[in-house]
Amino acid sequence: FFFLMIRRPPRSTQSRSSAASDVYKRQVQESVQALEKAGMVLVPLEFPNFQEMALNFMEISSSEGGMKKLFDATAGEELIHEYKTMVRFSKIPRWLRKVLAPVLNMVNQHRASEIMKVSYGKNAGEYFDVNRRMLLNQQIMLEFWKKHNLDALLTPTAATPAVPHGKSQKLFLSCCYSFVFNLLNYPTGSVPITQVRDGEEKYTKEDCKFEGDMFFKVAQQAMEGSKGLPVGVQISTLPFEDEKCLKIMKLLEENIGKHSFAI
Repeated sequence: FFFLMIRRPPRSTQSRSSAASDVYKRQVQESVQALEKAGMVLVPLEFPNFQEMALNFMEISSSEGGMKKLFDATAGEELIHEYKTMVRFSKIPRWLRKVLAPVLNMVNQHRASEIMKVSYGKNAGEYFDVNRRMLLNQQIMLEFWKKHNLDALLTPTAATPAVPHGKSQKLFLSCCYSFVFNLLNYPTGSVPITQVRDGEEKYTKEDCKFEGDMFFKVAQQAMEGSKGLPVGVQISTLPFEDEKCLKIMKLLEENIGKHSFAI
């Protein structure tokens, strides 16, 4: 669910891009009600090119190949367990990726297939090309923003609450909401809203159209025993509108009520 704070409500549709769990959908609705109480107008709209932007972020992030900068920064230290899957993934040679990507697609691993296609080391020409796509995505979002006369964007912070130790290496896609706003270079802040309740410790096919893939199964496992974990939303504004972002975050915090859980 993506809710956009605007001055005049346009015609709009409910988002189908979200792969957030039930608790995140609920707390987005609670945030909407809190900001409406503060006098803001919120309307659901379809986020443009969400999947393409998330993949664009990943292809830029992997451009050096083999996570060389990470190894340089750690200066020979052994990497923590959560990084090892990403390291193995980054070291797959390009010729093998061309074989694995269509095979993954055939066995219902569509998201893994798309990541396989983009997360390799790139030469100078390829790097310029992925940055060109980044600039294009930024332009698409800016035109969308102006078309709907937006002030800010309200989205989940992630698809699931905090995951158990070790699960993050296989559930990095839960952070796709952060990927996109890093790509766009939009000021974004997180506000804690609520906790996981009874009956919300699940991740179902209604939450995600990629039922059955490796990320879906890990998300299901991560949701088990999550009752009581805090969850929040994020507020995003255009570049150089940091003060507006903070103001809306403050309004949300004031109108959502006091928290009964530790932050």
